[in-house]
Amino acid sequence: MMSRLSFFFLFAFIFVGTMSYGQEQCSQRLEQARTRLNQGRLYDIPKILSPCLESGFSKEQKIEAYRILTLVFLYLDYEQEADNNYLNLLRLSPEYEVNREYDPLELFLHHQKFTTRPKIILHLGKVGLNRVHYNTLLEYSITQDNNNSKSVKSFTGIDLGLGIELALYKNFSLQVEGSFSRAGFRIFDAHYQLENLPDYGFFTQFDQVYNFFDMPIMLKYTFADKTLKPYLAIGAAPSFMLLAAGRRYEGSLVDSLLNVRPLDGADINLINLRNNFNLQLSAAAGLQYKIGINYITLEFRYMSALRNFTNVKTRMDFQTIDDRRVKMPQHYIDDDFRLDRFVLSVGFTKPIYQPRKIKK
Repeated sequence: MMSRLSFFFLFAFIFVGTMSYGQEQCSQRLEQARTRLNQGRLYDIPKILSPCLESGFSKEQKIEAYRILTLVFLYLDYEQEADNNYLNLLRLSPEYEVNREYDPLELFLHHQKFTTRPKIILHLGKVGLNRVHYNTLLEYSITQDNNNSKSVKSFTGIDLGLGIELALYKNFSLQVEGSFSRAGFRIFDAHYQLENLPDYGFFTQFDQVYNFFDMPIMLKYTFADKTLKPYLAIGAAPSFMLLAAGRRYEGSLVDSLLNVRPLDGADINLINLRNNFNLQLSAAAGLQYKIGINYITLEFRYMSALRNFTNVKTRMDFQTIDDRRVKMPQHYIDDDFRLDRFVLSVGFTKPIYQPRKIKK
């Protein structure tokens, strides 16, 4: 009796042999169709190609077969059949280009009646790094005696996002995203300090970390190019603060006798002291590099907050333990400030091609 392994190898041999024979037959049929097209013997060509279009042609052979059929029906003045076959070609090869040196004028003129311009482009993934710029709007702390004592150092944060782009008119499109951002900075402040006693005063240093969910809505203009597409975009981005935390809250209160009272360094929840919703202006410049029919995108984006980050309604309150820990022992008060973000990101975009005849 034949073992299972022997039966498997026999079946594989027969299957591969059958496939090879079928592909060879379809190659012969495609060559036969080319010959008949060149001879002007048009009527039998659809019958010759039909079996292999259903099964047997490779993708490249199907594209060539639909090209031949388009020409056949153009020559026979069957416009609807020519349209249908050319649409089948474009579905297989959305960026198909007519060869002016090789293709007949009829195909070139027919090609101009169609477009494959994507109506939708999916931004399937974006990852980036950000830095924030701290803008002081008004120094509000009542213990601020010496100017320019505050310094801020930005951390490198992370951005993650997805989005969709909708074609509008020619090179203009509307881009809508949803993105998660984590950003932060370290702030040092001498709330008061005497010139003759530089060690006497109240000093704090702590990290502020923020998580945001942003929804940028941007008008985008893409410069026409096949491989490398520069673009510019501008719009607005509603921003929702998910987390506001003070980390490593350190510092000391030094009295006139140089007695030191250190802060405990524990984390502080700042969400009660912040405006949890903001609106940002957003501007971007980028490059799309074509890989196959998709694109890798490199983008630089600037986002400028329009609202004060400090919640003026709770600025003077002592509603929670965290509120009190920020403001005591010397009643430190948040200044009015805004955060601007600079983001450098890399993303992957996938156009959804829709071959169609241009409406007159």
